[in-house]
Amino acid sequence: MARSRNIKPSFFMNEDIVELSCEARLLFIGLWTLADREGRLENRPKKIKMSLFPADDINVSEQLSNISKYGFIELYNIDGIDIIQIVNFVKHQTPHGLEKDSELPDQDGLYTVYDRNPKNKTIVGKPHLLNKDQLAEFYNKSLISIDTNGVKTHQEQITDTESEQLKQDNNSYETVSISDQNALIPESFNLIPESINKNICPSNDDPVPEQANQNFKNEIQEIFEFWKTTFGKNDRTKLDNKRKSKILTRLREGYSVEEIKNGVMGCSKSDHHVQGQFTDIELICRDAVHLDRFIGYSQQIRFIPKTPEPERIDLSKYKVVEDRVW
Repeated sequence: MARSRNIKPSFFMNEDIVELSCEARLLFIGLWTLADREGRLENRPKKIKMSLFPADDINVSEQLSNISKYGFIELYNIDGIDIIQIVNFVKHQTPHGLEKDSELPDQDGLYTVYDRNPKNKTIVGKPHLLNKDQLAEFYNKSLISIDTNGVKTHQEQITDTESEQLKQDNNSYETVSISDQNALIPESFNLIPESINKNICPSNDDPVPEQANQNFKNEIQEIFEFWKTTFGKNDRTKLDNKRKSKILTRLREGYSVEEIKNGVMGCSKSDHHVQGQFTDIELICRDAVHLDRFIGYSQQIRFIPKTPEPERIDLSKYKVVEDRVW
């Protein structure tokens, strides 16, 4: 069933989205409403067309391929099922707490499931990634067990926030059955604040993954100074937390300083990004997809046609008469 999802004004200003046709852009938005809480849906072009474009002549299969080329969706097959994964969906959408768990696996064949309270609402915390043969056991297992000493959770590390939420809901607990978790889902009305980043579903304050003793302070400064020099930035341009966070995340993902510098150079070779002023280091390092694309740009050779030299006039062919050339 279709669900309400969030869309931000910055979607229409995204420098990659504008490269897609209007049909592809509208299709991409429509996919959000058809996807489950993990941003997954079956890749069935005919069914998608009937849901989104019942009165229009649009080649959904072709447009899905175009969207995937820009890294906005991933297409894969697991157990004979063709699946569409909307990239970064779970980071930027807020599904209703009663929305059921996804029935489609990720690219590794794992299913994403959530702990829920007796009212079938998701409990604050990370989801579980399970194999298909583990699902029945998970849903048959009591999330909360009651003993003579009071209420205890099956999670040893449940947070105080989770405990408080459970108490507010009811103070009595029981097993969440498979039939409950497959109940009909209300629409989501939780909106996400707008961001100034020009991503489809931007998030400028993404938390940086924690890794001990890996702050890359010197490397970040080196990359930032290289970017400033490449694009002629003045001393008023500061290394703020947003820029630092994006650079740090890419370094922690394994990109070297030279690779990120190549990404900066690649951006400087893109007329589209330079003329549109889409050259901030935060954009270049926004995610791995963008950085890889800019690194690819750096490996492209730009051919600049030579300006023909002006033809030289041989004055020896002319006679000088009264100090004039004839």
